[in-house]
Amino acid sequence: MFAYPSVPPPPADPGPAEPLLPPKPRGPLVDLLLTVVLVALEGALAVVGLYALLIRAWDTGGSTGPKPYDWVPVLAVAGFAAGLLLVTVLACRSRLPITATVHGMLLAGLLLLVAGGYAYDHRHDTRPTPLPSDYRPCFSGSNDCPGG
Repeated sequence: MFAYPSVPPPPADPGPAEPLLPPKPRGPLVDLLLTVVLVALEGALAVVGLYALLIRAWDTGGSTGPKPYDWVPVLAVAGFAAGLLLVTVLACRSRLPITATVHGMLLAGLLLLVAGGYAYDHRHDTRPTPLPSDYRPCFSGSNDCPGG
């Protein structure tokens, strides 16, 4: 007859696994100090980034034609917003409410500025079509002026 190889018995049940909880909340002083340090670092990074973007915009490169669309400022602001979002999520996960709240508000403010800038840049109407070269306006109000 054919015999099956012996199968080892299953390991003993180790019991319920402990849930993975975030770390215990820290004192408000640690949270406040971390918030101040992170906001100072982010402020310095924003100032350096804006300075680099302004210096970059001055470089014309000698070309006189229309420039292609510049994606560098868009990507720089998106990267800064992603960094703020990451700090906000990590602060929430680490139970640092002051840091999470401040960085969430900074992120919301940045997104509002971007949305407002976009709305301002695109609020203008399209250019009107130019009038014919032989057009003479009629100021009489009766619309029977000579020439139209």
